[in-house]
Amino acid sequence: MSETKHTPRPWKVAEWTTDGGRRYISVQTDYPASCRGSCSIACMTGSYYTKTGQPDRETSVAINRANADLIAAAPELEHELGGIADALTAGETVVIEPGSVKASRIAAAIAAATGD
Repeated sequence: MSETKHTPRPWKVAEWTTDGGRRYISVQTDYPASCRGSCSIACMTGSYYTKTGQPDRETSVAINRANADLIAAAPELEHELGGIADALTAGETVVIEPGSVKASRIAAAIAAATGD
């Protein structure tokens, strides 16, 4: 697997509401150590509207949260699946036993990506 060029894992989803009631959802990391608190990687700002053109806050928050979950899980998915992809590309056989630590880690990364 090639060297990682993105911000190192772990990434996490953070949500907060301003005093004005506006909700924000972002993907953050505690890396680099020089950051005070967390550093934002991405901020979900999509707005969704009903068919009549009215803002749909509930849908906006749900979709933005799902997008943030997927983005935050990307480094873990890369970590867990990258070596498997490299081995398969090299023509190696990959066996992952049901219930193994590797199978559990892959399942956890997928669950994080889907918000489960």
